[in-house]
Amino acid sequence: MRAFFPAPHRRPRPPPRPGARLLGAISALLVVACFASACETEQHFFDVTGDLFVVSAADYYPQAVEKASDWRPDAYLAGISARPAPSASIGLGPSLRYYFESASAESEFYKVSLRHGTWSAETVPKGASSVTYPPINREDWTLDSVDAWAIAQANGGEEFLLNHQDPLTMMALSLSHERVGDREDVLVWRVWYRVGSATVYDALDMMIDPKTGDILQLETD
Repeated sequence: MRAFFPAPHRRPRPPPRPGARLLGAISALLVVACFASACETEQHFFDVTGDLFVVSAADYYPQAVEKASDWRPDAYLAGISARPAPSASIGLGPSLRYYFESASAESEFYKVSLRHGTWSAETVPKGASSVTYPPINREDWTLDSVDAWAIAQANGGEEFLLNHQDPLTMMALSLSHERVGDREDVLVWRVWYRVGSATVYDALDMMIDPKTGDILQLETD
């Protein structure tokens, strides 16, 4: 699974506003997540008055596997994505998605979603250029989504959000196979932040080892 990022024209970054606090409204959060060639765009409205939360992928993993096995007995985990949000956001809260593939269903994958304690699932057709990813075993990611988010926040993410109280600020994390340096298909927790507007474009992209919690790569733009 690879995340798709919008690519607005790069613009100069203004100096951080003195004493900025994440107490203003982020009126919209746009999360774009892509698995294989299937992209989803969601727009959410909420006020950020406290911490952002991420649902534990480890806690709900057994239930997701059970639902995927009803789709295909040989289903295997190919990726996870999560959307941070305030727990008390209006109408919408943090969401979690598991992506499964199967050797017996090469033309589609299965998406199992959890939001506000409610499960949903659907098959999604793959595009012609989609890639089949290797299975992700539970022992491959001893680090939970909650832990990955905390690491990212402590290593630049929180500061990024404090400096960019913009309605177009985006953030997401995924357990996926990514390119890290000159290595291909490295399993990582990828956490990214983006902001793009008429006056500013900035980004923070972090690759975290899902076993050790080490930051394997950190890029800013």
